[in-house]
Amino acid sequence: MGANDPLRTTTEPGTDLLVASLTKALLLTLADRTAGGILANPVLASGFLGRERLAGALAKNIVSVAWGVDNFVAATEGTNATIFDVASDTASVTMARRVFARQLSDMLRNFDHLGLTQMVNFVMDTTVSWQQSVLNLIAALFTSFSATGGNTGGAATWATVVADFNTLGEALVPGPYILVTRPKDWGNMVEDARTLGGAVANDPEMQAMKGATNPGFKGIYMDGDLWVYTSTELPTSGGDTVSGMFGMNAINWDAQMPTPSQATNVVVATPLWMLEIDRVVLLNEDQLVSSSYFGASIIQNAAGIQLPFLT
Repeated sequence: MGANDPLRTTTEPGTDLLVASLTKALLLTLADRTAGGILANPVLASGFLGRERLAGALAKNIVSVAWGVDNFVAATEGTNATIFDVASDTASVTMARRVFARQLSDMLRNFDHLGLTQMVNFVMDTTVSWQQSVLNLIAALFTSFSATGGNTGGAATWATVVADFNTLGEALVPGPYILVTRPKDWGNMVEDARTLGGAVANDPEMQAMKGATNPGFKGIYMDGDLWVYTSTELPTSGGDTVSGMFGMNAINWDAQMPTPSQATNVVVATPLWMLEIDRVVLLNEDQLVSSSYFGASIIQNAAGIQLPFLT
């Protein structure tokens, strides 16, 4: 860069600084364990197909084989060994386009003295929305789990969550586990935990569950073995809203963003989603549009359990 080169966002080093700061912000959010970043979650990260496996996921079924569930058995001399059938499940992940957009006027930008219209805020806005949208997509699958826990026709309780947690453990589902429930049901669980008294009510984890946390993420419990998220887009069945709890190998999901065309005015592009900006001249406004392609599917049905609670 020469001495007389202007400092603009369209010239070096302005572009690099903007892209570097935005990319760092969104990657830190996705990998933030304390904020419930979905790529920091071991279960969700293990179920993420990744772009390199996307073509296979779209072209054919995904096969999940239940290795390691059978044990050596006693066999007397002169008798045939028992031959075990290897259990497997197949599923496919189908991608669908999802869009998240906002519109920003020049007038608002002119009077913005608090920095609300800074581009990094729109990137963080998109990042949080993208994570919640992935959880909502996964939550839509809960009614397909064969195992049922919860409290049909009744309110959610912490005791019910513990029972369902133990159900997955008894089924030898590898942990940790994820619970996705409604904000209302989470509130009922918190109230129930408060009334249990004794060691439960005084447990540091129970004290933490009463505190405010980031939207959609409520913390990690059961000595780190239960991650809790909330969603307002849970499926319903009868008079109940269906939450879900699942462990490793229960669900595979994918998200990707195709490479944009040269005509795209990109704010930030990642392999998962893209934020672009478009000028609406007749309105003196900008449109900020985030795009992504999502897909999710149950892979091992026995690794999850649906939790119906009264709507």
